[in-house]
Amino acid sequence: HLYHHCGMVQDTCNLGCGVELTRDELKLHEKDTCVQRIMKCEHCFAYIRYWNNPKHLKECPRVRVACELCSVEIYREDMTEHIEKYCPEEMVECPFVKYKCLTRIKRKDMDKHLEENETKHLGLKLAAMEDLISKQNEEINKLHEKIEKLNKENKKQDKEMKTEITSTSQLLELLYYLYDTTEIIWRIDNVTNPMKYLLTMSVLYDVAGYRFSF
Repeated sequence: HLYHHCGMVQDTCNLGCGVELTRDELKLHEKDTCVQRIMKCEHCFAYIRYWNNPKHLKECPRVRVACELCSVEIYREDMTEHIEKYCPEEMVECPFVKYKCLTRIKRKDMDKHLEENETKHLGLKLAAMEDLISKQNEEINKLHEKIEKLNKENKKQDKEMKTEITSTSQLLELLYYLYDTTEIIWRIDNVTNPMKYLLTMSVLYDVAGYRFSF
């Protein structure tokens, strides 16, 4: 009875906080007052240790906090998006920055800036387009120069190839001529020994009136 059931027996907190109380007191302690008890965050509904709640509240993504710039209360997890896209006090670049308008003003004043500088922005945009056209014309001129250079190289190669073809044709004509004027002469040596005569072939070339035998 004393070991298993008696509520007056002293025991140590089962949650690990080290407190020693009677068993009856420990039941209430572990449920309501132990710093190691599990609790649910009322904002994000995550389960945390009670002792960790103050730290958790400083990091909880669903706690509403005031924007440092405009003081509007936003969920902590949405604060970055708020500042980057919506906060009226955030300093932002003019949308014509790519056309070299370097103005930085508060988001809430941007509409006024665009209205007052419409002509200036149009001029900057036209200047940028003219600069782009100029650069494109430079690239086109460079391409034309490359094409002209390639055409010259091709003409030179064509000329060299024609010369080579002409030389090859002349050589082929000579070979055909040699082939057509060749005479085959059969000669038998050692006719005194009819069983062991040697048959040889002599080729006679007739070129330009001269005969060559091999």
